[in-house]
Amino acid sequence: MRRRSVLALLPASTTLSIISITGCSEPVGMTDSPGERATIRIANQDDVVHHVEVEAGIAKETVVSKMVQLEAGESIDLKETLPPPSGRQRYHVTVRLNDGIPKSDSHVRDDGFNILKLTIETGVNIEWMDAT
Repeated sequence: MRRRSVLALLPASTTLSIISITGCSEPVGMTDSPGERATIRIANQDDVVHHVEVEAGIAKETVVSKMVQLEAGESIDLKETLPPPSGRQRYHVTVRLNDGIPKSDSHVRDDGFNILKLTIETGVNIEWMDAT
């Protein structure tokens, strides 16, 4: 249990590297196949700079934990992605702007989605999108 707590504090990319180095198998639903993972896109449509904290995952596992600063009008795709579902599973996301009150959402789907879009414009709008 202690090991899980320590790994949970590390960024997702670091955690995956440690799992590979220690010889453990990948978590359920994790794959490196192109086109199967979902992009996390953050768009700041406000006219001010925002500090954005994002935590997202599948089932009870947090896969992405990232803090970014976005200039007014800036849009980015995080390098970290969400895995495809393994059967019918629940995705979750929590977004916090400028150390304010977090906003959370979840999405149940068995065939996945392509983009988790977070739009900042007087708050946060969360969209689970198919880009097909």
